[in-house]
Amino acid sequence: MKTFSQFLDEAPKIIKGRTEYHGTTASRAKSIQKDGFRGSEGILGKGVYSTPSKKEAKFHAKRHSTENDTPKVLQMKSFASNKNTHYIHARNMYDRLPSSDPLRKDISSRVRDRAQAHLKKGKEVVVTNVTDKEGNAVSKEIIKSPEKATKQIIKNPPPVIKKSKKVKTIRKSIPEFPIEEQKTFSQFITEAEKQLKLVRLRHGTSSDSSKKIKKSGFKGDEVHTSTNTDTARGFGRRYDDNPSIITMLVPKKKIKDQPEKDAKAVKTQGQRSTDARGVRHYSVALDPEYASTKIVKTTGTIQKPRVAKRFRNI
Repeated sequence: MKTFSQFLDEAPKIIKGRTEYHGTTASRAKSIQKDGFRGSEGILGKGVYSTPSKKEAKFHAKRHSTENDTPKVLQMKSFASNKNTHYIHARNMYDRLPSSDPLRKDISSRVRDRAQAHLKKGKEVVVTNVTDKEGNAVSKEIIKSPEKATKQIIKNPPPVIKKSKKVKTIRKSIPEFPIEEQKTFSQFITEAEKQLKLVRLRHGTSSDSSKKIKKSGFKGDEVHTSTNTDTARGFGRRYDDNPSIITMLVPKKKIKDQPEKDAKAVKTQGQRSTDARGVRHYSVALDPEYASTKIVKTTGTIQKPRVAKRFRNI
């Protein structure tokens, strides 16, 4: 169990108090932190005057400062409850004289004596609705005894850390792409040819040779191909009654009209024709190694996923 003194030491850390500021000069601030407050005469008599507004405290500190003595603001922490606080409204501080200007009125001696009596009892006096010369509300003014104010001084106040502005993250809406109907492999190849400018070349051979070529690639000096399926099938019938056609996709820019150094694909003079649709066909001689890398090994169509009968009409 903690002692009462330990509880009083820990209470300021747990209980949220009221931060107050006292404006003075640098030399006086050192003296106050060393020997404590002495108190000074104010509108409500002798006491230590402070305010919850740091801006107002800086104003009073500049008013008392000189060229050799810079302004200084002391920070205090008060835990006074309403029972230990006496409130005075600013307009009730003055005698009710005929003058319309409240600044010319004298402070009521009755209010001053009552405030000093509360200070002697250990209470704090809070003047509310304090106004400036223009009549605008400035802040509160807090008066307390020098002994009580000395205990409330914060000698090493923590630095004020300004909260950084939160950067608002803008979430970009992700566009929704509709699922298109599934295409067959041949449709996919046709669209790829248009976009990538590929030329489909065909090589006719026997079914046994076709399997070996797709497995280990072409061999020999040249691979003779044609853009026309019928032409390639005619060459394949030389080796088999039921020939097989190997398809290759070659970029159009790689096919040269005349033989060049390091050319991988060159047009030949033979087997030039035009089909019934008016499309011109030609033959191309390919390098075996290059032709082996351009073989389209997958054929057929992409199968659609199987859907149970009970879900087909949904």
